[in-house]
This record gives sequence, C-alpha cells and structure tokens, in this order.
Amino acid sequence: PPAVAAACLVGGAVLALSLGPGRLVTGVERLREGVRTSLQAFEEGRFRRAVEAAMRRPAITLCCGVAFALVVFSWAASGRVAFYFFPPIEADWVMLAVTLEPGTSRDRTREVLRQAETAADRVRAEIDAEYGAPDRSLFRGRFTSVGGQPLTGMRNSNTGGIFAPSMGSHIGEVSLGLVPPEQRDVTAGEIAELWRGEIGIVPDALTLDFGSDVFATGAPLGVRLEGNDLDELERAAEELMLAMEEFPGVYDASHSFRAGKQELRVGIRPEAEALGLSFRQLALQVRQALHGEEVQRFQRGSDEVEVRVRLPRNERRSLGVFDQLRIRTREGRELPFHAVADIEPVRGYAEIRREQSRRIVDVTAEIDRDAADPGSVLAALEAAALPEILSRHPGIGYRVEGEQREQGEFMARLMRAFGLALLAIYALLAIPLRSYLQPLLIMAAIPFGIVGAIVGHVVMSQPLSLMSMFGFVALTGVVVNASLVLLDAANRERRAGRSVREAYAAAAGTRLRPILLTTLTTFFGLTPLMLERSTDAMFLVPTAVSLAWGVLFASAVTLLGLPAVAQLAHDLRTGSRKAARTLVAKRGDRLHPDAKEALGVERS
Repeated sequence: PPAVAAACLVGGAVLALSLGPGRLVTGVERLREGVRTSLQAFEEGRFRRAVEAAMRRPAITLCCGVAFALVVFSWAASGRVAFYFFPPIEADWVMLAVTLEPGTSRDRTREVLRQAETAADRVRAEIDAEYGAPDRSLFRGRFTSVGGQPLTGMRNSNTGGIFAPSMGSHIGEVSLGLVPPEQRDVTAGEIAELWRGEIGIVPDALTLDFGSDVFATGAPLGVRLEGNDLDELERAAEELMLAMEEFPGVYDASHSFRAGKQELRVGIRPEAEALGLSFRQLALQVRQALHGEEVQRFQRGSDEVEVRVRLPRNERRSLGVFDQLRIRTREGRELPFHAVADIEPVRGYAEIRREQSRRIVDVTAEIDRDAADPGSVLAALEAAALPEILSRHPGIGYRVEGEQREQGEFMARLMRAFGLALLAIYALLAIPLRSYLQPLLIMAAIPFGIVGAIVGHVVMSQPLSLMSMFGFVALTGVVVNASLVLLDAANRERRAGRSVREAYAAAAGTRLRPILLTTLTTFFGLTPLMLERSTDAMFLVPTAVSLAWGVLFASAVTLLGLPAVAQLAHDLRTGSRKAARTLVAKRGDRLHPDAKEALGVERS
C-alpha cells in the first residue's frame, strides 16, 4: 500500500541520516561481502558435493527424478488436482435466470421473480449479519428483468459468442450486485448456494440457472442426442437426466427440448380425400380464412397498401369459427369443416434444432467439482447408462458436448502446437551445438518444469485451467535457459581437457550464481501477480503460477539432474565402445576392415 511504501522510504532516509554516509556505505559493503562469502562457501562445499554424489550414481538420480515426475503427473491425471477448462473468475454479482413454460403469462413470471427477490432479501440479511460491517453492506443493489435475461446474454457473449438475447413473457432474471471480491470474506458462489436453498421449489419452472462467474463456457457435463423422432429423443433425454443425477455432486440436469404453446393440429379425413380434396387445399383454405389472402396492392402517397380478405376479427378470435367454416372441393361443393377435417389441441414445439439433417437435443448438468470430476462422470455414463438408454431407443446416437468437447478439441490443437514448438527448439539448439544428443539433454528440463508448474498450482490452491496450459507452452522456451548456460560452461571445461565429471561439477559451481539469480528474479517478479485477487488479474494468475513455479523447479532439477544425465550418457557411450572392442577382439578375423574402423578399433 502507498502508506507502507512511504513509511519505508521515510524510515530509510532517517536511518541513513542518523548513521551518516560513511557508516551506511560500510554497512552495505559488509552485507554484500557476507552474501558473497556465503554463496561461495555453498558453491564450493555442499552444492559441489551434492553434484558429485549425483554424478557418482547417475542412474539412481535419474530414476528418482523420473519417479517423482510420474507421481505428480499421475496425481494430476487422477483428478486430485482440479481442472477447469476456463479458470473460474468470480464476478461482483450473482444472478438467477428463470425460464418457465412458453406461453406463461407475464404476471406469473413476475410472481416467480418476486419469490426469488424475497429469498434474496433473506440471504442479504444473513450475509450482512455474518460478514458485513454495521455501516456497510456487501450488496450494492438488485436488478430484476421480466421478459428478458440481459446479464445472462452478456455473460455468454464474454466467451466470444454473439449476444442474441432471448425475449418472451415466460423468462426473467434477478441479479444481485456485490462489492469487489477482495472486499468481502464470502465468495459469490457461496452466496449463490445460499440463494438456491432459500428460493425453494418452483413447480412450473423449466430451469433456474444461478451464475456467479464472469464467463460461461458451457455446462461441465453435456451430451448431445441425435435422431429423427422427437418423441423418442425427448424420452431418451429424460432418462439420461435421471441417470446423470444419480451421481453424487451432479445437479441441475436439464435438456434443450422445450415444448411450445398450445396449438390446434388439423388433419384431413379419409372421406374428404375420396371426394378429391387434398391436405394442401384444406390447409390453404384454413389459412385464407384466418390469416387472409392478398387480393390487391395499390399506392397511397409514398406507401404501398396491401388489401387482404379474411374473416372478421371477432370470428377469428374464437374456436367456434371452425363450426361455421365451409371447405370448398374441386367440384365447387362447400362442406362443413368437421365433415372433412379433424382438429386436435396439442402443444407445439418451441424450436426444432437440427444438425446434418438430424434432430438434436442437448442434455446438460452442473457438477460440484469438490465432489465429482466431469471426466470421470462422463466416462461412467459412456460405460453403462448411455448404451443401456440407446438400446431402448434405436435410431438415436450421441456425442459429447459442452465443456468436455471444447476441452478435448483445445487439447488436441495444443498438443500439435506443442510438438511443433519442441521441434523448433531442438533445431535451434542442434545447429549451434553441432550435436544430436546435447539438445536432448537441455530439453530434458521441460517435463520437470511442467511438474513444478503442477506443484505450484497445488501450493497456491489454484486449479489447473486453459490459462495454465498456455503457461506450460511458454515455459518450454524459458526452462531451457538454465540448461543451456550450464551445458555451455561444461563444454568449455571439456575442451580444456577435463573429464566429464570434473567438467560438469566445475560448470555447476560457476553457473550456480547466475542461474540462481535469474530464477529468483523471475519467481519474485511474478509473485505480485500470483497473489493478486482482483477480478481483472485473475485471468493471468494461472499463467503466472505455471511460469514462476516451473522455472523455479526446473532450475533446481537442472543443477543436479543435468550433470547426472550427462554422466549417464557418457557411461553408456563408453560401455558400448568397450563392448564393441571386446567383440572385435573375439571375432575380429570375421569383420570387414571398414566395420572395424567404424567401431573405432583402428583409430584407437
């Protein structure tokens, strides 16, 4: 804070004036000399002995490092480290989007929203009593919308989609404004859960969607059913919803099929078809009676006037119109409507969604990630529940949708880009080093950098996310720096005539200080961003954690691991040469002279 910084500056100035310039400079010199002496003693003592011990048993050192990396990777893959496709960014608001049956009156929607407002008032009183101050509330206000869901549309559009707000008397929204996250001790998610419990059950509500994150990336659990029969799709979707909710931690299961308003479905009777009346003629005459038929257009000033003939308004607004309606056949006979047609009141479809000429229904559910993992739940559904449901409804297929599909597609693209980046790094290292093996020694630090990034997420209580993956990719180009500096120093020692063990031990000692300084400056430079809790900075926190902890861990492993791996590679190469010489000594008379030269016998 500015007050603390100002106090430190004033205190430093007072201390400097009280000590005097000479004593201050002397104190700084003593501090610098003490740090230099301590670092030098560490380099020549414990650190050098640790490097030499790792190089004496390189295989054990390598196995220990690989085992630790496998444990960390397995731990993360098991779901013990939470993974979010997009990092959960806490918003400074909580919203509830209500969707009722299509055709519901605006008054009924307003009643449901009043119920939500009353529950919100109870939550507000409870939260302020526990976490608020006497003169300050944690809530900044409340906004209610009947007939639209503006905040839901803005939240969905934050992911890059087009904001297409839904309108209708059957939908509404209530949002609660909160103070910024850093100014309160309760999260927006906890407030949403309290609100969910207070509002109770709304019998005619299709969905009650609570939101407390800035971004909406799709439901964590989603399955798309495909088929041609809407009734079969609806039944399969209902069964799949029940199967999803059987898993602990899965809640708010719903499907995208929405019944529409009440309508009258007209069908032609066989007697009418025997009289030569087609269904198209029947439908056209009903449309002419109710919607009208255009008979003339004429110009009136700058406007074009359309003349349409249809039944009077009072007749069209009553179902009794069908008792009076007459249908004309091709021969000109006029017959009562009920003599040639059947009429049935049904509920229509709000929308019919298609993909590749097949009708689709999306089944989604929310997941409490502390109780269940989306990937594990989806795997269990695909192993048991989904095959059983599809066997009862032949002709219906499925595919994974929502966050899991987006996550799979993103990871596939990221792996391709990551592979290309590794090839580019290898080529850029192999050309100046003029070696095929040394670039691999340098790049061996990359997996351990990722291990450090995962450990850093655990230490910082930060879930892995898409932004963490970006940090992993950026990390590959950073962690090779320490290995490259150490290997270059070792190559110079080797050209001076030292053995592998002596060269790498000396290089590790001389390069410890620059590697340590660059690593620590990177780590502490990213620390303020890692500790930031404001909404604007939360997007970059996972990337900062990956970079800071990955560089820290990879540099530590490089200083001990790279000499051991180099020693192991040297021992293997020496052992293979000895084996070749032994082979030549035993069977040299059977080998071609060129083969002997290739094995290094003649030159040796």
